[in-house]
Amino acid sequence: MTEYLIINTMVSLWALLTQHYLLCDARHQFTVLMIALFCWLLPFGWFQFQADVTVLTVAQPMVSQIKQPMVNLANSTSFDLSWLQILAILMTLGLLRFVFDLIQMHQQHQSFKATGQATDLTDVFTIKSLNNACVTGFKPSLIWIDEALYHSESQSAILAHEQQHIKNKDPYWLLLIVLMERLFWFNPLVWLLAQSSKNCIERRCDQACQKTMSQGEYQTQLAKTLLMMNKQNSKLTNYMSQNPNNIQRIQDLNKEYTMRIKQKFVLTITTLFTMAASFTVLADNVRPPIGENQILLDVKYSIDGSEVKALSLLVEDGKEASIKINEQMIVFNPQIIQPQFKEIEVDKVVIAEHALIPQIITTFEFSDGDKNTDLSRGAIISLNKQWAGIEIGQPDQKNSVSLELKATVADS
Repeated sequence: MTEYLIINTMVSLWALLTQHYLLCDARHQFTVLMIALFCWLLPFGWFQFQADVTVLTVAQPMVSQIKQPMVNLANSTSFDLSWLQILAILMTLGLLRFVFDLIQMHQQHQSFKATGQATDLTDVFTIKSLNNACVTGFKPSLIWIDEALYHSESQSAILAHEQQHIKNKDPYWLLLIVLMERLFWFNPLVWLLAQSSKNCIERRCDQACQKTMSQGEYQTQLAKTLLMMNKQNSKLTNYMSQNPNNIQRIQDLNKEYTMRIKQKFVLTITTLFTMAASFTVLADNVRPPIGENQILLDVKYSIDGSEVKALSLLVEDGKEASIKINEQMIVFNPQIIQPQFKEIEVDKVVIAEHALIPQIITTFEFSDGDKNTDLSRGAIISLNKQWAGIEIGQPDQKNSVSLELKATVADS
């Protein structure tokens, strides 16, 4: 869960900053934002990956410092439900809200069909007092335009914009964006990504229409349309295409779309940095394949109250394994306590045999590798795939050790 939050936060911030400062073409902005938005559906860090390695050391200190406060918060917060269960409940509530949205969209589409008047143009209808133009439906998608706007001199620009929505399949994209907004209604970064994506959809159509008209013509028609809309006061609105940044749309049309070499360079560097940081965070979840009679030890330890260090070690059952980190030599000797089978009896009839969870007893020894001096030693018993901890001495005393250990054996 920690890796999931860190990676998606980095990707979302990268997308928002890149879209605002580096990219000018709305098509590229939209692509970057949608990638970041749907990354929230990817289960980063929820599963462990296997790799053909024996010893895995700690991830970089910077990443550990970021992760540790979040891990401490998760461990110190007492809930009867796990974080994944809480997330599932929140997303289910959002999904129910999305179903309500679908019903609302369908009702609006049917209302438009009941009140709209057909025009000479295919799939184009006028509605009195709509004070807008929009697209609803999917197969086919229909264009709805205010009657006054349809008979204005801006008709061609307005219809070109709405037809561009259909060409880009924006009704489908907007549906997906609304779905993400509802599923992650508790996530402010998803909300920012969704709002920015909706704005990019409008500006993407504006830029496409601008290329088909003479210089400045589309901006002029758009400005006239907005003035006409502001003079009217209508209760009808388009549920999927509300856009408060209309003035910004006109200003953006006067900007240069082509990226400069400096912008491309910065974009490449930030992209590579974000990818590298994400892989670094995921490195903690890489695990070697566990063979028969092998035990994977995940260890977090601190000596004399120093910074917490972590490592993973693959050890043979009943055999010692040692690793030297800086000037410290650490020796582990784990041993599997084979589970016993317990009969489950109902009305004096044995209906099943139940194996208890395997236990692992691990002896450990910390020593000064150069001076061959023992610092601390002890033993800890843990259940398979579960953390156990031990404290030796007081944190402010010399040779004190704080140790957390998780032993994992292969599934039988």
